[in-house]
Amino acid sequence: MPCLFLLAGAGARAAEPPGDRDGPEAHRRREEWWQRQRALPAGMDRRGVHQAAMARWETLVERARKAPSRGPKILADTVAAWRELGPAPLSPTDQTPNSGPVSGRLRAIALHPKTPDILYVGAAQGGVWKSIDRGARWRALGDDQPALAVAALALDPDAPDTIYAGTGENNFGFYGQGLLKSVDGGTTWTRPAGTRFAGSAITKILIESGGRIWLSASAGSQGVGDYCTSYHVDPASLGLWSSSDGGVTFSRLADGGVTDFEVDTTANPRRLYYAVSNVGGFLLVEGSSPRLLSGLPTADSTPRVRDIELALSPSDPKLLYAGMGLDGKRAALYLSKDRGATFTAVANPPDYCGAHCGYTNVIAFHPTDPGTLFLGGAGCSLWRSTDALAPVPTFRAVSMPNGLCKANAANWYLHLVHPDAHAFAFQPGSPQTIYAATDGGLVRSGDGGSTWLDRNQGLGAVQFYGICVDPADPEHIYGGAQDNGSMERSGKPVEWQGLITGDGGPWIASAQSGTEDPCVILRDTNASIAVTASDPPGAVLHLAAASSEDWLTVTPFSARAAGALTVTVTAKALPIGEYDATLTLTDPSAAPTSLAVPVHLSVREPPACGCRLGARGGGASLLGLVLLAFAARFGRGRRRRASGGRS
Repeated sequence: MPCLFLLAGAGARAAEPPGDRDGPEAHRRREEWWQRQRALPAGMDRRGVHQAAMARWETLVERARKAPSRGPKILADTVAAWRELGPAPLSPTDQTPNSGPVSGRLRAIALHPKTPDILYVGAAQGGVWKSIDRGARWRALGDDQPALAVAALALDPDAPDTIYAGTGENNFGFYGQGLLKSVDGGTTWTRPAGTRFAGSAITKILIESGGRIWLSASAGSQGVGDYCTSYHVDPASLGLWSSSDGGVTFSRLADGGVTDFEVDTTANPRRLYYAVSNVGGFLLVEGSSPRLLSGLPTADSTPRVRDIELALSPSDPKLLYAGMGLDGKRAALYLSKDRGATFTAVANPPDYCGAHCGYTNVIAFHPTDPGTLFLGGAGCSLWRSTDALAPVPTFRAVSMPNGLCKANAANWYLHLVHPDAHAFAFQPGSPQTIYAATDGGLVRSGDGGSTWLDRNQGLGAVQFYGICVDPADPEHIYGGAQDNGSMERSGKPVEWQGLITGDGGPWIASAQSGTEDPCVILRDTNASIAVTASDPPGAVLHLAAASSEDWLTVTPFSARAAGALTVTVTAKALPIGEYDATLTLTDPSAAPTSLAVPVHLSVREPPACGCRLGARGGGASLLGLVLLAFAARFGRGRRRRASGGRS
């Protein structure tokens, strides 16, 4: 697929001055160099490369185990010493005045069934973390494990020091390396099933009393194709599985990319409800063949559905809720009161996950009250209904002031809980104590969801897109992160200060010496790009943008510009070639001011997977959209805190 490069100038393509190390050609060469260091040759099996590296690592660990006197040296020769710099946590910006300190994207929560002080979380790319004081402090577990993308956790209810962690994330995340197991509270780990499920994403784990394990697996990203998030599909690993020997062997009950499931453990034979990505929802009575759940939309219906999240009432297993996004535009809820025999659409549901239901969508019944239902999604984040079984249930945005969520979540920045929720967990024996995992880490409620408290102190799960180290002070660092904006570390060991909300972006060291800020930023808010820099005014913008209909993935580019500019570019499918166009730059920090800049577009094939942004679609869709622009300065702009945007 082609990659789009834009070169903007005062009506003509600008020439790079001889020897100019900050000109457009130097930027292009630097970018391509960066990509080549990280891109494998076209056609190479990335899963195989990772597997080979892990096999080598496991060989070294085994050698160290067999030679205790030499073991530390063997590993020291292989692994450098690291010091944590954070953020753990990240203090919010003044753009989100009600937010507490945040961490990164969490996908799973597991609570100890007997000791309420103990809990575990799984991070999208930060591994497993444990707290022994109800989330007041955290300790990382298993940093030396073969994968740190963890989207599923479960404790054995009969032996809660036995933990299962499912690696891989099907939610725009990396594929995993199988199932991890610890029998000592997370101190040591094994892979009981070996490489079974390696290359896929384990989406959920459920363990019954007696030790039976239920597990689902879907596809995980392998870092190729559009956005570098094309999925690795290994049909032999996908599906719904069961194990009765501690996870050593598994039997497959259903195939396909299973993203969620529920098990009615009161029924014999067991009744399993599950969702297959891009297909629909299914019922499987153990020992029989699966069938589609009647009344739910499917991928072939109008409107169509991609992913479905399910919730089975623990106190009344006749009740089953299903939450989903329709046509990728709006949320919908369906309710079954007859064990999945029929479903009816819920009237006037909140648009809790909107156009992002494929990314953020979680639904859960209260453990003891079947009339109380919780939803988690984008924008206003967390919702609660206390009459979920009524003909027209009412929902309240419990993570927003006064429970109010404006149309299109226009007041999202007032959130009490970070947008984009992914998991709920209720404290065993104390169902009014609820934990929720979001793109901003973990929150806890002690009153059934009416109020929430962040639990992110020491939880270092932020996902960086890029960082910049102050050339004059290596302890002074800037960075941009997934859904946690841009931030600065200065003066504190692991706590960072947020500067701008939304999705962060890459930072680079300023090309000018003696500036107030040693680093400048390129950041995105999914549909547009904001660039900030200090005086003196720079001449070069090097931006990335994508269609407003697409989720934007960020690659590290260099940037140097004056003021605070917003650039919005609509990506269109173009064949390889040369084009002329006009780009409009708008300054958000002053009275509306815009400038139409003539640009030259050069569309070409990218190296390997280097270009990561652009529009999806058929034909010659764009794989990347990069802007090198010579732009006029609008004015001084605002330092650091430019206008934010919602992820």
